[in-house]
Amino acid sequence: MALEDGIYCDPPSTFEQNYRCYPVSFIEKNHLEKGDKIITPPSVLDRLAYLQIDYPMLFELKKSFC
Repeated sequence: MALEDGIYCDPPSTFEQNYRCYPVSFIEKNHLEKGDKIITPPSVLDRLAYLQIDYPMLFELKKSFC
């Protein structure tokens, strides 16, 4: 539970954030090209842990048309 305005409430169960996607060769981890891994900044794991997201976590990748 989180303290919000003096009232305890459950944290939200969803997480929505926009990030840029890069191939793993960008971070010189070519061995990760094979598989279904998503590499995220450490702050993402911190936020997901705070939100107590249920496992398994499902991620959606979308192509943005900027």
